[in-house]
Amino acid sequence: MAAKAGRKVLFYWKELGDTEYSLASGLKAKGLSLANEPIDTTNDDDNGFRTSLDNVSGTRSADIKVSGILKDQALLAKVGLEASIDVRLVFPDIAHIDVEARFVSADLGAEIEDAVTFDYSFQSSGVFTLGNGTPS
Repeated sequence: MAAKAGRKVLFYWKELGDTEYSLASGLKAKGLSLANEPIDTTNDDDNGFRTSLDNVSGTRSADIKVSGILKDQALLAKVGLEASIDVRLVFPDIAHIDVEARFVSADLGAEIEDAVTFDYSFQSSGVFTLGNGTPS
């Protein structure tokens, strides 16, 4: 597979219950971390080797981070709210994820001769869907 440009990765969001996603503006970087933590069943019989429960996950989660140049307050307005939003991260022709997520942190930065920047972090809440390619 040929390499892909990072600027082609898209971050969409919408209020829960809305039908249309909005494309976030000003993004420069997007990241996705998936976790599938096992259930540890290690005991004395395992002679010091970690053992996990077969065919069952402990906690499955998706963490999404985006950063960029602050152009509007649409996502920033969600900081501190306890409600989740629907998030879609699309890696065109590779994969996408749809997830109900909660805003967990926002960092704003401002240097004297530069644009105001942001770093936002989201954590999944509930089931997420990981798909191949670009969603229709």
